[in-house]
This record gives sequence, structure tokens and C-alpha cells, in this order.
Amino acid sequence: MRGLLQRVGKWLRDNQERQYLQGLSNVELMDCGYSRADMMTALAAPKDTRQRMQSMATAYGLPPDALNKEHWRAMDIARACGQCRERAMCRRWLNGQQTDVSADEFCPNAEHFAEMAMSHGVTTTAYARRQKSRDSF
Repeated sequence: MRGLLQRVGKWLRDNQERQYLQGLSNVELMDCGYSRADMMTALAAPKDTRQRMQSMATAYGLPPDALNKEHWRAMDIARACGQCRERAMCRRWLNGQQTDVSADEFCPNAEHFAEMAMSHGVTTTAYARRQKSRDSF
């Protein structure tokens, strides 16, 4: 019964967020730097999307605030990550359970993360860092 109540509560909160966003004018949304499509895509994304984005950024050696530096890039990454079909692979890779592949083999945002890493002076690939941390256990 408790699980059912939690699901109903989640549905009500999600519905309330959608109604609130649908009530905003395009001007109000653009003042925030988002389009209506961006907001709806973000609402439809799995709840762990931001956490996976942050974990992948960390795997690429990026500082915690790197995703907040370029709004356009963060929105592109969020859109691809939220609709990604490789979430299970990503989760395993980030947890160190999938060591036989590189992130650029499955992550639609690998190129973004690699470019960001280069702009931050990071020279080691995410795969190499993942392998090194795995080997140190």
C-alpha cells in the first residue's frame, strides 16, 4: 500500500510541475534561458539524469561546476542523456562494473565531455582514468 501511495504522490507532483510550466508564457521561459520544449524534455527525463551527467563529467576529470558553465552545452547533454537508450550500460560503466568498453562507445555525450575536458586542461581519457582507478583496488 505504501508503494502505491508513493507512486500516486509522485504522479501528483509531476503533474503539478507540468501544469506550472505549461502556465508560463514563452517570454517567462526565455527569461530563464529555456524553451518550452527544453522544459518538457527535462520533466520527461529519468530522475537520475542530472546525477549521471555529473558522474560522467567527473569521470572525464571535470570540476563539479563544469556543467553549469555553458548553458547550451548543458541543455544538449541533458537532452541526450535524458533520452539515452544506454542508461544501464552507463550505470555499470560509472560503477566500474563495465570495464571492457570506453565511454565514447556508448555515451551520446562523449564528444561534449571530451571537448570540455580539453578546455579544462584534462589530458587523460575517461577510459584510462576508469581503468587506472579500477586497477588500484
